[in-house]
Amino acid sequence: MPVAHRQHRSSRMRLCGVACICIVASICAPQIVDLCQGQTLVRNSEKNLGVVEQGKIVAHRFEVWNLSLRTITIAQVVPSCTCSVTKVDSYTVRPLHRSVITMRVDTERVGLGRNAKGVSVYLAGGKKLVPYVVFNVVKKRSPQNRAL
Repeated sequence: MPVAHRQHRSSRMRLCGVACICIVASICAPQIVDLCQGQTLVRNSEKNLGVVEQGKIVAHRFEVWNLSLRTITIAQVVPSCTCSVTKVDSYTVRPLHRSVITMRVDTERVGLGRNAKGVSVYLAGGKKLVPYVVFNVVKKRSPQNRAL
């Protein structure tokens, strides 16, 4: 079999594999497929962390999956607020692999009540993904109230 034919066949097989993964993911676990833009998927893109006592640090992990057959690059990750910090597992994501972005929010630095904090993830080529967390900050309980 000629080399060019084998390469074309291999490329078709990889594309078929990607299509199968997408179909199985959408049928078997639609709740996992939160945000899909083109061939990039963000798993756990929206997370409600519930009620959080002021002063606690909350964290959440977002997974950026590359469903294409080309390597993608995360150009920049920008938290929506100075109360948040992020850590990126890898800025280069190989085909059918993922990178984990961990977001930590210091609730001492946010107001009481409902809060939403996001991370702007810019991919090389201009795509922008915005996963976020939502939480409700309540006042710290005083030590005498904790015993009750």
